[in-house]
Amino acid sequence: MDHIITLLERCRMFAPGDDDAFRQIIIATVTTCALFQRELAAFLKVAPPTISRWMSGQQIPQARVQAAFVRTIVRRLKRISKATQIKSAA
Repeated sequence: MDHIITLLERCRMFAPGDDDAFRQIIIATVTTCALFQRELAAFLKVAPPTISRWMSGQQIPQARVQAAFVRTIVRRLKRISKATQIKSAA
């Protein structure tokens, strides 16, 4: 749960156009949420090789696209966090 909160904070502080920060958020999302790259690709509606290129820094989307993807990741993390809290309370 702490890792999700840390990633949420990183996403909230994200400034579109900060390519390295975007790359780190993508990497952290895959590792924190225990996702395969293809699962994140499906969730963000991009091709799986795109995630690989973002993670390696070979290709990074434009700032406005970065912002949209980070907002989508934040929504997903909030759902995971909420579900985890509900399970913990039960």
